Amino acid sequence: IVPLVKKRLTGQIAGMVGAYGNTGAVIFLTALTFISTQSFFLLIASFATICFFATLLLKDPKAEELVEA
Repeated sequence: IVPLVKKRLTGQIAGMVGAYGNTGAVIFLTALTFISTQSFFLLIASFATICFFATLLLKDPKAEELVEA
């Protein structure tokens, strides 16, 4: 998905995805040390649900260009 964002920004976007992915992994693994396994999977599921609904709010930039043209 990363190269589909913008061709000229692929390297920068890929770097950000990698950095934030590692940051998220550290945060979730730290949370795993403090809570039970069952609560941990509920935490992951809740974050996945929040991210899913957040992406529903995003607009397709190409669709906006077609409307304006």
